[in-house]
Amino acid sequence: MSEQDNLRKWPADRRGVSEVWYTTWNDPKTGQGFWLRFILKTPAPQYVEPPFGDAPFGELWFARFDPKDPSRTFGIHTRARDFSVSESPFKVSIAGCEQGNAHTFGDLSGNGHDVRWDLRWEPGETMRWYPDAFYRREIAESTALSPNPRVPLSGTLLVDGEQITFDRATAGQSHTWGRKYTHTWLWAHCNELVGAPDPRRPPPGDSG
Repeated sequence: MSEQDNLRKWPADRRGVSEVWYTTWNDPKTGQGFWLRFILKTPAPQYVEPPFGDAPFGELWFARFDPKDPSRTFGIHTRARDFSVSESPFKVSIAGCEQGNAHTFGDLSGNGHDVRWDLRWEPGETMRWYPDAFYRREIAESTALSPNPRVPLSGTLLVDGEQITFDRATAGQSHTWGRKYTHTWLWAHCNELVGAPDPRRPPPGDSG
């Protein structure tokens, strides 16, 4: 079940670790892409990260990618001491923003941009990126899986006053955790190809 794979992996008192939940999706009408990221960090005692020193904190990140007008592409983020995690139902809350297994809502401002979102999707089936042994033991410095790898997303997004409404747009939601970030990443993720048939919808003329 995808919700089980979204639960927090690290104990609250484990130091020197981070955990991430992120969602990516595209607007099929404009081609814009969006990336939303919730992060929990617990620095090791010998390290400090402003402005909270070695105390645990949360981070929120948002990015918009506009292939038709790259000048509209931007990313913003913030750090906050105000965060919480619950398991039943699963949710991560950071500075009043929330990420669940099948929804996310909140607002974020920075660098002259203002973003507000209220999105939901139908839960999917987990896609594991690595062999099962990686999830039973601490083999890698960073581990990842996708509790909702390809799901229909609906709701609204307001970016700098521009409102975008989604009706079952294709999205993906993933969960990563680790003792440190890997030195390099080779990452590619494609949920939908332009012109490809949508398996969630019957073809024209097919009532079944």
